[in-house]
Amino acid sequence: QAQEHESLPGQFLVLNFVSESEEEELLTFLDSDEGGRNPWADGTFNGRHISKRWGVRTDLKENKFLEAERPVPQVFSRFIDRMRGLELVRRAQAQPKEASEGHSGPPSSTPPPPHAAASSTPAGTSSRKRRRMEAEVRWALRDYRPNEANSIAYLRDSGHSLRDHCDH
Repeated sequence: QAQEHESLPGQFLVLNFVSESEEEELLTFLDSDEGGRNPWADGTFNGRHISKRWGVRTDLKENKFLEAERPVPQVFSRFIDRMRGLELVRRAQAQPKEASEGHSGPPSSTPPPPHAAASSTPAGTSSRKRRRMEAEVRWALRDYRPNEANSIAYLRDSGHSLRDHCDH
């Protein structure tokens, strides 16, 4: 179940999304080189690190997607299915498509249904603003179909670091 973060309006948490045994399985997969097809590679975006990636590639300079070099692995499918099964995502996908057609963002004239209110209220956030934020999240998730995945490791002993940045 997705829970709205208490002090970060619009952010949602899913506690225990991955079990300990699933985490072990993922780490074993990541530490493999997938039969020589995908070893860890050095990277410098947002600081020195090693990384792996799957699915479409993003060209930030040209602001476009490039063809995938390797597909998103099957090991991620249960987490993708689990994400799609979250109530917040299911509600988003149940909204009529017409409600957002022709808009580049969430439709401001379409208020969320009463049951869409978040489970907790951040301090100082009105219920109207909270419903609006959840409507925006639902709009963003309505067509949730992951097309890429990546794993990044910052190893302090190797001089890696994560620079200040903003993901958006």
